[in-house]
Amino acid sequence: MKKYLLMQIPVKTIMFDSYFASKKIIKWLNKNGFVWFTRIKKNRKIYVEGNKCQLQKSGLNYDESTVSKMNGVGQQVKILRFCLQDEDYYICSNNIHLANEQLKSEYLKRWQVEVFHREAKQKLGLEFLMMQSWKKLTNHVGFVCLAYSLMTVLKQLSGGSVGSVKFKIADEIRGISSAIDIMDRKLAA
Repeated sequence: MKKYLLMQIPVKTIMFDSYFASKKIIKWLNKNGFVWFTRIKKNRKIYVEGNKCQLQKSGLNYDESTVSKMNGVGQQVKILRFCLQDEDYYICSNNIHLANEQLKSEYLKRWQVEVFHREAKQKLGLEFLMMQSWKKLTNHVGFVCLAYSLMTVLKQLSGGSVGSVKFKIADEIRGISSAIDIMDRKLAA
């Protein structure tokens, strides 16, 4: 994120998992003017009406929200509790003016990031990142993102998944190279 700021890339909204929801990261994002959305753990300490308590003991019901402060983070945050597929979610944002449904909707967009990671790792080689140079790393990630974008467009045109599109393209390339080999043998004869 620091590199984005230094390069003046206009990213201002960040979505991240509870693993990255540390006080240090949240304070840095607030200080640098980012709007952020994250899931937070139910044992997170918050202040409700000035009293410190664990989030799960705050009395927040499903589809209810509260504007409060998190322990160690100076700025107010909006926290929404909801249930999705029998799982309890507490989501949080520093955009305290969003309606509950907007906050939930923004957070649920994060699922597409998870889909990208799974398909980019399993189908496009993102997991085989063993570069030691920043330039090589960003080039590899950039090409994986480009391939994913192209495959997503082709997936929408033909149906199926990124993996099935990849295999169709590989089959087509094998067919072309086989045709070239056959043509070379005929020409050589």
